[in-house]
Amino acid sequence: MGYDLRAAEFGSSPTTRHRSHRVGIHDIPVDSVVLDVGCGTGHSTVFALDTSRVRMVVGVDLSAAMLRRAVQEHANSPEVAWTQGDAERLPYPANVFDVVISRRALSHLPDPCSAFNEIARVARPGASVNVTLFGDRAMGRPVERILRAAIRDVVADRATELISLF
Repeated sequence: MGYDLRAAEFGSSPTTRHRSHRVGIHDIPVDSVVLDVGCGTGHSTVFALDTSRVRMVVGVDLSAAMLRRAVQEHANSPEVAWTQGDAERLPYPANVFDVVISRRALSHLPDPCSAFNEIARVARPGASVNVTLFGDRAMGRPVERILRAAIRDVVADRATELISLF
């Protein structure tokens, strides 16, 4: 798996350590249970913990090597749990998380719509979902089309209202 091979150097460049990809993580309500989908080496996962008084943050990633590095770098965080799992088939029951974040991970999936459906399934009613994807300039606009299609699939009737937020 490609990300297992990249785990050692992943997140070490100055641009990936920049906090701009963590936009919106500052506003997590107190005592929330947070899920970070595609957590990689855990930088955003632990950032969510450090900036909020949350009950628990769970990081899930498909790459075992990325998770090993997350555990090594963030072993002193008892409020963080790490799980190996697929974003398209999240290993959690429905209606568990108060906040779901994902930082630039869903752009890499073969079926982002499945991941959005899974995020909707595990998020509690009224939960906050904060997903960032690679920008259109980097990907030549397919990400916007994928995200719009996923929003239409997941929220159906409210799709026009949400898509207008772009």
